[in-house]
Amino acid sequence: MTDVAMLYSGEEPHPVHRGFAESVDADIIGVPQLTPSAVFRVALNRSKFLYPQYDVLITEGTGALEAGIANKLSNGTTLLFLAGGHGIHLLNAESDMDVNSATKSAVVNVFPEVIRSVLARCVDGVIAVSDLAAEITHRMVGAETPTRIVHPYIDAGLYDQLIETDPDLSVNEAVTVSQAHHYKGTDILVAAWGRVLDDVSDATLHIVGAGHPEAYGNKDGIEVHGYVENLTDVFRRCALYVQPSRIDTFPVSTLEAMATGLPTAVTNKTGTLSEVQKVDPSLIMAPNPSTVGQTISKYFRTSVSRRRTLSEQFRDIGSRFAETSQRQEFKRNYEEILEEIHSE
Repeated sequence: MTDVAMLYSGEEPHPVHRGFAESVDADIIGVPQLTPSAVFRVALNRSKFLYPQYDVLITEGTGALEAGIANKLSNGTTLLFLAGGHGIHLLNAESDMDVNSATKSAVVNVFPEVIRSVLARCVDGVIAVSDLAAEITHRMVGAETPTRIVHPYIDAGLYDQLIETDPDLSVNEAVTVSQAHHYKGTDILVAAWGRVLDDVSDATLHIVGAGHPEAYGNKDGIEVHGYVENLTDVFRRCALYVQPSRIDTFPVSTLEAMATGLPTAVTNKTGTLSEVQKVDPSLIMAPNPSTVGQTISKYFRTSVSRRRTLSEQFRDIGSRFAETSQRQEFKRNYEEILEEIHSE
């Protein structure tokens, strides 16, 4: 049996990625992030960050990629990149996103071709959470790298609650759920809301998630809730979910909204556009206030009958992202990609 581990950096791996790792009986190992001090620690005690007992290493995003590459070069380990975030987008010198590390910024801007060369040589395969994640990753590792797409899932403990929740499709109220990260684009949605109110005077936006400025709540038609214990309490009050992200590979919050039957609008930089496309392409928008505002206003002007039709279709899609089925899907694709890699 193949020995496998998933490497992650930070406090904890993403819960979905942990579930994926558990589906293939992978050990889960935390590694230091790439900072100047971490580089020195690796250089002084390199053996501490090598895992020769593993045949396969899965790296969760770019934070653990350095340790994965070290093992690939030292041990010949099969290295799989789990493309579940947009971090590798920041390693692209052509990225329009801010690089949040001075060390990475210097490396990215000075040695972009070196980075691509190392990644193309060391990454044996990619398991991406969406077509968007795969596209971003291929810019750095090469499109010829064996790749599989496995979408995330809704937590089993929340799934049944969401499926049994019904939105209020008669109101002109929308909700967005995220932590206050720049890439989530909540500021874009807030900037768009004045335009929405010009067209739909009773429109209300609910912002859910930790860290958002309280000042957002001082604007007309916007309520800031912060962290909420039960998302269904907010979802059942609304008729639309909005994901205004600048870049977002496959946000689970959109799946949770769909599972309740909330029609969902996303940007064209959001991985779940693949699911929205199946229902109504007019709910896919560019990540700027003008287009976001126009998209929301247009939806609020639709009839309740039309909203019900959309709701049924979105609920059907959201219900497909159950934890058990997606864990099984990951295991199947993991086995297939290893077979492809080792047959070359």
